[in-house]
Amino acid sequence: MRILLLPLDERPCNRLLPAMLAQSASDVELVGPDPALLGHKKQPADTSGLRDFLLEKAAGCQAAVISLDMLLYGGLVPSRLHHEKAEVLRGRLDVLRRLHAAHPDMRLYAFMTLMRAPRYSSADEEPDYYGTYGRALFLRAWLADRKTRGAADDGQARAARAELDGVTIPQDVIDDYEHRRAVNASLNEEALRLVDEGVLDYLVFPQDDSSPYGYTAIAQRRLRAAMLAHPASYRRVAVYPGSDEVGMTLLCRAVCQARGVRPVFRPHFASTLGAQIVPLYEDRPMLETLGAHVLACGGRLAQAGEKADIELMIDCPGRVAQEAQWQEDRDVSYDAWRNLQAFVDQTQQFVAQGRRVAVCDSAYANGGDLELVDRLDEAGVLPHIRGYAGWNTNANTLGTTLAQAVLSDGPEQAVRRNLVARLLEDVFYQSAVRWELADQAGAHGGDYFDVTACEDWAQTFVRQRLEERYGRLRLSTVIPLTSLDIDFPWHRMFEIGCRPQIAQSGAIGTGARGASDGPARQGRA
Repeated sequence: MRILLLPLDERPCNRLLPAMLAQSASDVELVGPDPALLGHKKQPADTSGLRDFLLEKAAGCQAAVISLDMLLYGGLVPSRLHHEKAEVLRGRLDVLRRLHAAHPDMRLYAFMTLMRAPRYSSADEEPDYYGTYGRALFLRAWLADRKTRGAADDGQARAARAELDGVTIPQDVIDDYEHRRAVNASLNEEALRLVDEGVLDYLVFPQDDSSPYGYTAIAQRRLRAAMLAHPASYRRVAVYPGSDEVGMTLLCRAVCQARGVRPVFRPHFASTLGAQIVPLYEDRPMLETLGAHVLACGGRLAQAGEKADIELMIDCPGRVAQEAQWQEDRDVSYDAWRNLQAFVDQTQQFVAQGRRVAVCDSAYANGGDLELVDRLDEAGVLPHIRGYAGWNTNANTLGTTLAQAVLSDGPEQAVRRNLVARLLEDVFYQSAVRWELADQAGAHGGDYFDVTACEDWAQTFVRQRLEERYGRLRLSTVIPLTSLDIDFPWHRMFEIGCRPQIAQSGAIGTGARGASDGPARQGRA
């Protein structure tokens, strides 16, 4: 089946990862725009050219996955910077009506982010003034929302007010920021009408870096109030934490619906409290986000006693969620409130039984669990895992893992390459090599937010360190790495482009006590 993709932006997580996912599926051809049409970070894409791309390439496609942030604003970061009028943006949505009219049998899946409000001051992905007033803008809205909702005046609130004392945010800054948020919120509501009209088959509003209070929470409540006027759309609209993984989620949904299947997932958390932990950068317990993501990708959770298509192993904190870079000095609850070896043993048992197994590595934010990967490697189960991710937020990781678990029924070489890519980038780079690079970049003229002055050196440094770390895994003898291309898509250290090539090899044996790589049964829709 041919599927049209308009990605959220030009970064590998939004453009390259969906393409790699499609290559691992048995029956998917992904059609994407010419990279020259896409923007670069704060530079918006050619929105007119992208509308032409959609209209020209739709013929012969069974479905389309469309980022409305890209369609309307020219990308994720431009959606936070633009000065477009609401009526101009509404006009850009008409291309979806034209697509539907011209190709009524093509299913349209779309997503549109709820504009984030970082709790820190940085202009890296926000307006320039956010570098000075970002933290204050966040706290101002956070305190006001808490008061409106009757939250207790606790120590955290008092500390926030004390932090705001003496900070004067210029009124023009407040006006600019809140006007753009209002415009974007009105376009979120306009997109709901496309669901009512039957133009969009499914619509996701991901929350990028959300918080229980403040601007993102206010935007979410406004959207849900608007949804009350569209009750027939409830089954076709979702609001949950995430952003960069949604292209893969909706690709998975499109394939599942085209195949007429609804895969069944059974989750297994690594700790007793895991399902109820609220991860960093999110606003709800892990179990609630899991349910939303499973529905969005076209699957469902297993009922009691029901055999699942996919055993979903969820590595999670024991009690306190932390950043991946602090793993060596992690909170004691990661060990006392979580039995990692029991989790690995259960994973190994499922693999030995021939079950289809995926690992959602959400123990830490912004990187995978180094100890987990070492233990899975020692147990010999890594080659048999059908989906793995451990990058950025819990939602980014979860959506990627679910989609991989379903769409890994095609060429085995592509499935293995995807596994290797995620281990290299999510675990070794994000959790370890990134910080080694940060420690040394200053001596070469670079820093965390800009490696332009030493980019060639940085690429070589990262490639060598990743190759060294991968070479220590038992997996490297089963799936040898033959080459590795590294780049910095936004010329900073936060993310990399990671394109591994692996040796051609035959079927992987049953090293983990009789494990099978055969495709799992999938329940009919």
